[in-house]
Amino acid sequence: MEFCRRWGVLDEVRNCGFPMDYPLDIVFSTGLDGYELIREPYPSLGEMPVPEESPERRQRCPQMWFDPILMRAATRLPNVHLHLNTRVDRVEELPDGTVNVHTTDVRSQDTAVCAARYVVACDGATSSVRTALSIATSGIPLLNYSIGVFFRSPGLLEAAGQGPAARFIFVSPTGPIGNLTVVDGHELWRFTFIAGQQRIDLSDNDVEDIMTRVLGKSAKFDILSIAPWRRSQLVADQQRHVSDGVDRGVGLRPPPTHPELAIARAYRLQQHQGGLR
Repeated sequence: MEFCRRWGVLDEVRNCGFPMDYPLDIVFSTGLDGYELIREPYPSLGEMPVPEESPERRQRCPQMWFDPILMRAATRLPNVHLHLNTRVDRVEELPDGTVNVHTTDVRSQDTAVCAARYVVACDGATSSVRTALSIATSGIPLLNYSIGVFFRSPGLLEAAGQGPAARFIFVSPTGPIGNLTVVDGHELWRFTFIAGQQRIDLSDNDVEDIMTRVLGKSAKFDILSIAPWRRSQLVADQQRHVSDGVDRGVGLRPPPTHPELAIARAYRLQQHQGGLR
């Protein structure tokens, strides 16, 4: 939130639409309508105090709201040009230490070349830029596979007789089943089914059956998207590739639920390059 204040988007993020009175408890249970094992109470955003170490308290702002806010802020900067739906095909290092980035518009198939002093790779654990620079990664290549389901369900908690919470973690005698995370504080949710160490292919009917089992037979839901996930814990062995004194930033892979790690990394890189905003 300190970054949001510096970027001039603090009020937009604070007023994103997530209810200020929604309790952010964490619940462990056998199912949404099953046996509640423990509930860890956490205050709502409106009740949350400002921490001693920062002038800003945390804010819950889903990515579907946060990304457009950041995009609008970026487009207001005169030195920023956004190229959406664009693929980086190759990063070419030149003798003078600068780089050419070869790109393709995936819709029109038009190609272009962008000249730059340095490049920051933000293309994930399988980064083509990092691979082209022969930079390896260290860590745990596979934690587990999971299936992420984004769905709409008005009245989900009421149907299950549950009080509100930020996250419900479902467990069974054999281990964890998955978790249910609030998105907008009203009707949008994300369910993550933990598949284990082996990748599995589930049909839509399979996913619906699993969700009915953990949410309860009375739950009515509309699945908006299903996405497979592979969780890993990796970091690039080399955070910078230096050629002729010019850095090519190579990022680490933060968890998808913690974008603040990537933002902090980008801010430190900006400091290193001699410019702050």
